[in-house]
Amino acid sequence: MIIAVDLARRTATLDAPTEFTRFSVQVLGHEGEDLTPDALAFAVGDILAELGLGRPDGTDVLVTAAGVRHLAGAAATPEWEEGFSSMCAYAADKGWMDAHGAIRAHIELAP
Repeated sequence: MIIAVDLARRTATLDAPTEFTRFSVQVLGHEGEDLTPDALAFAVGDILAELGLGRPDGTDVLVTAAGVRHLAGAAATPEWEEGFSSMCAYAADKGWMDAHGAIRAHIELAP
C-alpha cells in the first residue's frame, strides 16, 4: 500500500490499496525541492494534516487508519477491511502504530 502525496498539488491518493505487505508514502512533485529528511517529513505531514489524514513524526509520518480507509474509497470492501485490519495488527505488533491507531510510514521520493 502506497500513499502518494503530491507536494505541488497538495493532494494524497492511495496506490496499490490491496498490497498489505508494505506501507509507505511516496512523494511526487518534489522536483526542484532540496529538502532535508526532517523538512520533507514536515512538508508531507503538513499536507496529510491539512487533508485530515495524518501528521509528521520525525523523518516519518503517521497516517490515521481512518485516513487510509477514506483514501481507499470503493476499494474498501469487507475483504479489503479484513486485509487492512490484519496489516494494522501486524504494524501494532511491530510498534509501528501510535496510541491513537495511526500507522508509521517511511517516506520515499518518486523517481
